[in-house]
Amino acid sequence: MPNTAATADASYFQSVEARSILQRATANSYLCCPPEILEILLAAAQLSNANTDDEVSATFVTETGVQLLARAQSFDIRAWANDVLTVTYLAHIPIESRIHAGSAHAMAACLYLLQAIPVVRHYLPANTQELFERELMHHLSSIPDDDPNFKATTFPTFIAGAETRDPIKQAWVMDRLQRLLRNTPWGFIYTAMEALPQIWSLADDNSLGWVQTLKDPKMNFLIIESYCTGMVIHRSEEASRRALMDSLVAKQKALGLLDEALQNMDNMGSDVILAAVLFFINVELIESGKHGWKAHLEGAGRIMAFLPPAESSTEFLRDYILSDCFIYYILASAFMPNTSATADASYFQSVEARSILQRATANSYLCCPPEILEILLAAAQLANANTDDEVSATFVTETGVQLLARAQSFDIRAWANDVLTVTYLAHIPIESRIHAGSAHAMAACLYLLQAIPVVRHYLPANTQELFERELMHHLSSIPDDDPNFKATTFPTFIAGAETRDPIKQAWVMDRLQRLLRNTPWGFIYTAMEALPQIWSLADDNSLGWVQTLKDPKMNFLIV
Repeated sequence: MPNTAATADASYFQSVEARSILQRATANSYLCCPPEILEILLAAAQLSNANTDDEVSATFVTETGVQLLARAQSFDIRAWANDVLTVTYLAHIPIESRIHAGSAHAMAACLYLLQAIPVVRHYLPANTQELFERELMHHLSSIPDDDPNFKATTFPTFIAGAETRDPIKQAWVMDRLQRLLRNTPWGFIYTAMEALPQIWSLADDNSLGWVQTLKDPKMNFLIIESYCTGMVIHRSEEASRRALMDSLVAKQKALGLLDEALQNMDNMGSDVILAAVLFFINVELIESGKHGWKAHLEGAGRIMAFLPPAESSTEFLRDYILSDCFIYYILASAFMPNTSATADASYFQSVEARSILQRATANSYLCCPPEILEILLAAAQLANANTDDEVSATFVTETGVQLLARAQSFDIRAWANDVLTVTYLAHIPIESRIHAGSAHAMAACLYLLQAIPVVRHYLPANTQELFERELMHHLSSIPDDDPNFKATTFPTFIAGAETRDPIKQAWVMDRLQRLLRNTPWGFIYTAMEALPQIWSLADDNSLGWVQTLKDPKMNFLIV
């Protein structure tokens, strides 16, 4: 905060000794920051706002800052951690975990102090800040998701993110904040994730530093430990467990009913059963987008093979369901290790996908032209083709080049204008649809160059870079309040997978965060978990990120 009081009426907070209150509460399950470290943090914050216009004041701030840093470094974390052994209901928490949590807060306080009172750095060895960063990352890495102190590490995780300029560490921090958010979905964690890209975009020579940047009155945000509501969370855990059990029981019951319906398909109606299977695919996507959808998509393919001709009254509904299944099949193919994308893909491959997709092209969510989806499917199949002999290799190369040319020459504007014939979509701006369609086209082009790398040899040197730039332009032209915003997850993911620029990586993660708030489906979490894995790949990785995602253990779907 930009003033020493931090609140308009801070007199009480400043009139009492904080340590006496905090010491009495030090055994609270959430308090993984020692009271002494909190005191140092408060003193550093107050010093950073002190007037240093005269020499006496400047000397006082400098000397006090150096003393505070020495106190933080010499504080006995192990002794503090052992105090918890006297509290019966906390005896189950491993001491080592508490030591790591307390140490993480101590290192975070040290790093904060060096940012808040930069003059202190002049009195330290050159690599001190780097050592603090390294130690902070070590302690955070030693507290896994299932550790009872995990949810108490938001503040030091944020400080670790604010300090680093390493894109791999930045991605690690964003991933950890994601997991903290899943653990305790509080809005301040979103805010922390939104602030980090702003910090990373600061120039290295920014004299103010990130602490002063965050003191902008427009920011006014608070990062706390999720454990601060530990008792409330503890009391609500039983209700949460009951809700989880109820949902799992309901899901199991629904699967049992589906099994019964499949045994009696003639009486139940195959369209109804197919709609139910599609619902189950969506449920899996809401949960995580990992693994579970695959069996249901295979089942949908089998059911579609037995569908009788549609009646005129239900034809539109069937087209809607079939198009959803085909879209899922095509997008699944992009990251599956075999050409069929499912064990039983015969129906998907036995019909012309375009005819089904064309009839459903006006669906409000369908912002990827059917022709582009076709190209995506063909590229996915070519990526898995055998190229051991010269004839096969030539076929794959030539077909890949042709597919890329088709994607580049496709008339997006004409496709976008087709929506004008659909009354209930007339309110969607054509320009928005053009940007959404173009984003998918560029994403398909970039995917193709990754899936069939040999195609790059037939293109100008900067083609891939131009595709990336155009994709980012189209995505940037679709703001959060645009009706097509929620239809941009796939191209946003591709943009993230392609870039090695930490600023663009942060931009992509921020956009996925906003998409998650817009439509909180689990597959977006999964996409966000995959990106740091992609970014950690060495630049000379011969496989590329598409092949990495085809690992059978991944099995995820982005829709």
